[in-house]
Order: sequence, then structure tokens, then C-alpha cells
Amino acid sequence: MTEYRFTKFTASDNLSALALLEELPHGLTEANLEFALANQYQIFLLKQESQLVGLAGIHVYPHLTDTNRAWIHDLITIKNQEPFELQSMLLASLRDQCLNRQCPELAIHILINNAIANQFFLREAGQPFAFVYEWSRSSWLSSAEQVPTMNDFQCREIKTLDDMASGLVLLTHFHPTITQISLADAMARNYRLFGLWMDEQLCSIATLIAYPHLNDGMCVWLQDGMTLPTRNYKAAASRLLFYILNDCFRSGYPTVTVHTRVSSKRTHRFYEAAGGYRIANAYKWKIDA
Repeated sequence: MTEYRFTKFTASDNLSALALLEELPHGLTEANLEFALANQYQIFLLKQESQLVGLAGIHVYPHLTDTNRAWIHDLITIKNQEPFELQSMLLASLRDQCLNRQCPELAIHILINNAIANQFFLREAGQPFAFVYEWSRSSWLSSAEQVPTMNDFQCREIKTLDDMASGLVLLTHFHPTITQISLADAMARNYRLFGLWMDEQLCSIATLIAYPHLNDGMCVWLQDGMTLPTRNYKAAASRLLFYILNDCFRSGYPTVTVHTRVSSKRTHRFYEAAGGYRIANAYKWKIDA
């Protein structure tokens, strides 16, 4: 019987991992790999005896209400195996890792044009829970500072204690279990919050985190966008989103992504109207103790 081992990446695995990662469509260099590993990108390997046959690259990130969640960035296996046999082994081992690290959720994004992989994850995880939209720096900046002029609104990043207190009140409206401690912990781990004020009242808030990408350096994932229902609901949400996109792209980030639940048709239309392109389906697994 063939025996497989699931191990964490070490420096001695560098060359064999690079050879497998070169199968990614964007290619890879050793410098890219070193940068990602230095920024909390983790690689786990699947070996058949001494031969590397598969790997998974994941990022464990802070969440407002949980200590950690895990996101699979890359899942790669050699081609001369039973279809998806090795992917299934990697996923089972990653779920065990999440259980050991008390990550309540494991997610993956699969490009919508990859029909075979989407079939596999439909079988493994069920229907996608969200669609993924993306904005690129090149296309956004070519549109010449797309921030609508709305003098009634003020946007800024939430950094001061007063702003954090206002942000916590608004966040608990949407996440009842969030606490001052969990918010401070997330922000200490590079979780960023942006707010929009109208008549000196915080009425919209968005959260984001930068994550390592194997080829593009650090990219941005917009995690939550929340707006209190007012007569200016759509205008407030648009103003804050555009402010964040300009801030991220001026800072040099190549892409910003966001996922929105499959059932939220209104949100899909909102992101599409704001220039977002639907690029992937998001699947996830709940990790039960």
C-alpha cells in the first residue's frame, strides 16, 4: 500500500516545492516564495515516500469574531495521479490542521473558468457560499480617481480611540459577539478599519486585511462592508468603497478582492456597478471540534 506523509514546508524542501509551484499560471521565483513565507504564507506538503506529490499554500488570518480563520491560496498536485485523489488527501489534512489550531473555518477561492476544479469542490464542500469580485490597480487608476464628490460624507481610516469606540458600536450592530478585546486583537494583527461619517455620525464601516500572494507581493482582501440603513444607503456605501480602493491602489497594492454571499443579489449588482469583476467561487468548510 502506498504511504503518504503530510508535513510542513522546511528550507530543505525549497527546490522541489518551487518545481511544483511553477505549474501555477503566473509562474514563480524563489524571491516570491521567500517574500510570501516571511508574511505568514504557510506551505504544507504531501509526500509519497521521499517524492513531493502535492502542496497547499494557506494564510491564517484574524477575524473580528474568531481568533483565526484559514484561507487556501494554492492547491497543487502532480498530474499523473487519479484525478483529485491527492487534493482530497491535502484537504483532509488541512482540516485536521485547522482543528488543531482552533480555526473554525477553512475556505478556498476557485476561478470561475476552471470547470473541473469547481466540480470537485462542489462534491467536497457543496455549493459555493460566495462569489469573489476583484479590482486591479491598473484598470482602476486608468479611470482617473473614481471617487464621487459628496461633501456630506467624510471618510478616513479608523485609528484613534474615539473612532475605535464608534466603530465597535457599529460593528456590534452586525456582529453581536464582537468585543473590544477581539477588535483590538484583530487590529494588532494588521486588520484595518475604514469609516464614513455623515453629520459627524459614523454610518458606514469596512474592514480589510493585506495578505501575501505568491506572485504579486501583498494584495488586499476587503472582508466586511456594513452600512446602517439610511436614505443615503447606496451613496454612503459607494463613497466608502471608492475611498478604500483609491487608498489601496495609491499605496501600491495590485489587487483588491471581496466576496459576497451567493444569495445577496443586490450586493452583486453593487460591486459590478463599482467596476468589480467576478473572478471566482468561494467554498468553505466549518471545522467542528
